Amino acid sequence: MFFLSPTGMEAVVHTTPTMPPIRVLVTDDHPLSLQSIRTTLSNDPGMAIVGEASDGKAAWSLLQKTPADVALLDVRLPGIEGLEIASRIGRMATPIPFLVISMWPDETVYNEAMLL
Repeated sequence: MFFLSPTGMEAVVHTTPTMPPIRVLVTDDHPLSLQSIRTTLSNDPGMAIVGEASDGKAAWSLLQKTPADVALLDVRLPGIEGLEIASRIGRMATPIPFLVISMWPDETVYNEAMLL
């Protein structure tokens, strides 16, 4: 199970000893954000980062060849944007869940993501 802390600043994953870690593919074009996400997820034994990408083309390529349980997608990526990647995930033979992240306070982006 995945929970956000009350402050929303850290994620806590509760797993049982027999559960394998959740395989996460992370995308963000800001190095500091990517490093922060990497640090947070790496400190949780219930998570395993299976790939990182700083642009949409690399993210899509990784998603096609790297087994992941969930994708963490930045909305604004160079090349292919995060929402386009999310749409493509939905058309995959075996779609995986995704989380869309954004620093943009744009309600339109939120609404588009909810429709995917």
